[in-house]
Amino acid sequence: MDIKKREYAVAFHEDEKGRNKIGDIEKRKWTIIKNPKFGWCADPFLYRHDGEYYIFAEMYMYTRGYGGIGYCKWEGNGFSKWKLIIEEPYHLSYPNIFQYENVIYICPESGMSNEIYLYRCVDFPDKWVKDKVLFEGYDCADTTYISEFEGKESKALSYGITWRGLEKGLYFFRVEDGKIVIRDDDFVTKDNTYARPAGKFCVEDGTIYRPGQIGEPNYGAGLAIVKCILSDGIYGEEVVKKTFADQFSFSKCLGEITGVHTYNRLERFEVIDLQYNKFETISRILRIVGRFNRKRRLREWRKTDG
Repeated sequence: MDIKKREYAVAFHEDEKGRNKIGDIEKRKWTIIKNPKFGWCADPFLYRHDGEYYIFAEMYMYTRGYGGIGYCKWEGNGFSKWKLIIEEPYHLSYPNIFQYENVIYICPESGMSNEIYLYRCVDFPDKWVKDKVLFEGYDCADTTYISEFEGKESKALSYGITWRGLEKGLYFFRVEDGKIVIRDDDFVTKDNTYARPAGKFCVEDGTIYRPGQIGEPNYGAGLAIVKCILSDGIYGEEVVKKTFADQFSFSKCLGEITGVHTYNRLERFEVIDLQYNKFETISRILRIVGRFNRKRRLREWRKTDG
């Protein structure tokens, strides 16, 4: 019997002068944020609202058996406890949060629903409603809004996405009339060493970069830094650096670090997640309960969903 289980945690780095460079992420000392009791967090995204900083992330609770969306808030000398705010009968993660036309949205990974959709904020940060379905019929992961290209591509929203269901790989999407549109030349790559998105796009010295997940030798083994190019409406990429999990330094030891698969930054803050192996204790029992609850919720949801 395997006495270890894969766990995640979120970590942050603060530089008050905002001198963070995406190419130097392995040089930071990352401070780990305490996980919720009987669960863990991953896929962190930063957002600033009314001058205050928040981290939105996947929140996995053992007895649920699936991830939901939660957040914590900067309190001056550290981040608060995590709070779960969005739950579905299926798994949610990768809460890509952004503002568009003065409305705040979250586009989560919700592949089990076979949809790409948005939650609209009703009362920040706690109340969200499912608002717009952009694409349906396929299992998709880690949709990422590319605000840096806004206005340069038919005044459309654009997405980088890992698509499972057709050919697995990275696709470049546009949103037209509220729906995702894909063209024949929008397939980018199926290279598993950087294809899957790992966070928001960022700009340094006029160049657009995105973090990608290194999928070999294991899922989320590290982060690839990818240079993004949009030429004549065609999206292209160039990998400029790869950083593996054992190159990162953390504020404390949680166990054997086996992965880092999300990176985001905003002003003076940067966030990543870390994957590690944890010796099983009470969580093994709670995971068994979670598997039962997950199957029950899925049966009920599929009946009501037709």
